[in-house]
Amino acid sequence: MAISIKNYLRPNITNISGTIGVAVFLWIKELTTTTLPNETVHTIIEGLSPQLSIWLTLITTLASGYMLFLFTEKFNFVQNRTFLPFLLFILFSSSQPDFFVFSSGKIAFLLLLLSIWEILSTYHKHEPTKKIFNASLLLTISILIVPDYIILIPFLLISVYIINNLSLRVLLAIGIGIITPIIFLGELFYLQGTFQENAYNFFQACQINIPDWGNDKVYIIYHAALFVLSFVVLREFLINRFQSNINERKNIQVILWLYFFTSLTIILRMGQGTEISTAFSGTISFLFALYFTLNTTLKSTLFFFFFITAFITYNVLISYGWISLMG
Repeated sequence: MAISIKNYLRPNITNISGTIGVAVFLWIKELTTTTLPNETVHTIIEGLSPQLSIWLTLITTLASGYMLFLFTEKFNFVQNRTFLPFLLFILFSSSQPDFFVFSSGKIAFLLLLLSIWEILSTYHKHEPTKKIFNASLLLTISILIVPDYIILIPFLLISVYIINNLSLRVLLAIGIGIITPIIFLGELFYLQGTFQENAYNFFQACQINIPDWGNDKVYIIYHAALFVLSFVVLREFLINRFQSNINERKNIQVILWLYFFTSLTIILRMGQGTEISTAFSGTISFLFALYFTLNTTLKSTLFFFFFITAFITYNVLISYGWISLMG
């Protein structure tokens, strides 16, 4: 008889507390280190001390992971309740090179999740314009923070079309949501006399310049490993794409489109470091959470325990400096 793990995946105080404990354990070295690289303050918030940056990174990582968990609680992704989105996002994030850096990408990813939340909330809504406006507003703010996110504008349109529709009123709501933060920020920069400088910097950052191959080997290895792992879940979802109900299929399609656009950015960047890496790893961790929740056969159970053990072992070795990819 197949061994089922679904009873152990249900969210409860033990699982949630254990996940937070795993995060603290993996981060304890950085949290207690007094001298850290200057790169820890490379964020939109200037003047942060390295220690404060690391604590903010831990908080935003936990918040994003918990938000992914709430996706499965609020929306129809899987029939069984599971805390795996929270746990796997912590493990995937902790595996990312320079995971302790409080970067703009971590803030933008949290805003992206809030945007997707608003989109998914429009399912079967006859008047979705308010939520669509909120979704486009949040996504635009994330784009202003991380210009690489501009590639997600088509994702916004596709997602709204999948979940609801693209009527004239909805398109107008999207347009107003996009324009509003741009106008507000543009007026602010104009009053400060820095409009031209900031506009030039933003458009420069939006350009996809192919970097020299091999300049960032650590991120290339990290992204390549995620791509290989993602093929496992993509194959499963493509094979069983008609076995779930309509709402589940629509929601999973949104996540798969997010995977496509974040993957496209990683490929255009030649696998090297980018602020969209957090969204890329977060999307794959969420897909893996759905995969393990839906597949509870003996084969999948063994793969699950091997997968979790390998990730925790790798993170411990990296966190405590017992192995290094930098050499």
